[in-house]
Amino acid sequence: MMGFSGLCIGEVIDNDDPTPEDIGRFIPQSKLQTWWAYMQRRYPQIFPASDPCPDRQWPKDTKIRTYFDGDRSKEMNAIILGSKMKVEQYSPTGEEYPMYVVRCPPGSSELSYIHLTEAHEEDGWEVVEEGPTRRGNTSLPSPEVIKIIALEYNYEERRDEASSTLFFKDTSTTHNPTLINVFYTTGGIMTKLSHPRSGYNQLWRTNAFDSVASLAAIFENPRVHTGKGYRNAGNAVRGCVNCGEEKKRCEFSNNQWRKGQGESKCTSCVQSQRQGRNPILSSLRGEPNEIEWESIIDSIICDAEGCCNTSPAFRCEKCCMVYYCSEACRRRHQREHSQECMDVNVMRSRCQMSGSDPNLRSGLCNASPSTLSQMRGRAMATQLSGNRSVDSLLLQAEYIHQADKNWEEALELYHSIMMASYEMEDHRDMATPSQWRQIYMGFSRCCFALAMYDKCISAGSAAVEMNRHFPQVHRFVALAHDKKGDDAEARKMMKHAVLYEAPWCDETAKVNKNLLAVSTSIDSI
Repeated sequence: MMGFSGLCIGEVIDNDDPTPEDIGRFIPQSKLQTWWAYMQRRYPQIFPASDPCPDRQWPKDTKIRTYFDGDRSKEMNAIILGSKMKVEQYSPTGEEYPMYVVRCPPGSSELSYIHLTEAHEEDGWEVVEEGPTRRGNTSLPSPEVIKIIALEYNYEERRDEASSTLFFKDTSTTHNPTLINVFYTTGGIMTKLSHPRSGYNQLWRTNAFDSVASLAAIFENPRVHTGKGYRNAGNAVRGCVNCGEEKKRCEFSNNQWRKGQGESKCTSCVQSQRQGRNPILSSLRGEPNEIEWESIIDSIICDAEGCCNTSPAFRCEKCCMVYYCSEACRRRHQREHSQECMDVNVMRSRCQMSGSDPNLRSGLCNASPSTLSQMRGRAMATQLSGNRSVDSLLLQAEYIHQADKNWEEALELYHSIMMASYEMEDHRDMATPSQWRQIYMGFSRCCFALAMYDKCISAGSAAVEMNRHFPQVHRFVALAHDKKGDDAEARKMMKHAVLYEAPWCDETAKVNKNLLAVSTSIDSI
């Protein structure tokens, strides 16, 4: 290729002289590479295959130097302001060539061109001082050009530049002036103006301009519809910098979304990274036996309505019974949860004071001998008196038939309670939700003892659905899954038992944790 020797800058200048609009704008690197490949095919003698395309362009404000005709006494200096494709005057076929837009010498007010490819040759120009690298799309108008355009349409800067953004205000009015924010590295625009129906509001557009002309059209009429960048904010899509997946706006937190493309992490990735400092995990660690608490947290989902995220990072500090993946979900669910939230210490006191409380007692599974004796006496008294109320029948089924391991009679009694409750016309005699939970739990235990595992799982799951926090409510569902050979589902139920069951009952929590930690199998339950 022809070197700089003998080349005068003025040789390539024709009527298409560089203008201030060219300052800060650069040829996209992909376009430069495409041009280079074309020239190598068309002119292989001038552009041999062994000559590589310049891998990068020198940024704006780079100071360069060369020597006229190789004479080191004839030093020439220039400063790079941009680059563009331009038809060379003496090209026989009218092809475009890449040119640097420069000031030569740097203090000159005139703009000139130099060949970009020849400037990068070994005997071309050398860099004296490289300018700062500009982020984003360098083919967009530079900040200096944007300020000139704004001034032409009576806009002034209302605050200092920040985060690659210029802030302008219309000076022609003082009441609700039109505001325009220009994101000069991405081509985004924010306009705030008085709308006939919506009032004084904002409109955000991405990739709203790609040239001086399209940007000038927005400054001339901010209401103009460019046809670019309009989107429903909720359906906006962005790639997660951590997992690389394209996800919707709703799958990012507000803080992460504000960081911009290429820097945002989705909520799932943020939660995964929080595992080490998860406040729930911190409260669970340090317990006896070795348990994989991270895998336990992974087995449950956020309790906020409509949220399906796993690995919750927060728990209600008052009742310790509900879990949330984020502080936003906790706040959103607070009004609904506050109606049923009860301090865990109050529930613990009630449990210790009254073993007969039907809402808190844990039944035969871990009741003390004195409590069992007392409840059995009450059950026998109701049986002798012929009391057929739901609560009396439940006492008889649990503390007489189950205690004596007379599973068939207990199962028959539970079945009769269900049928009678369905047929009762007086709603006052029907089973309450708490009693239905007791019926399902008792039915499930009897079915397990009789090896009716499918019925055991069905009835036990109904009890879990009614009250997942009741002591031992997951126990026989897990056992039935284990007997059927479904170890994964069995362990999942025991994980739920550890996290959900009876936060007020220290004994239940200890038993569940020990059972889960014994082995990867729950045969010993």
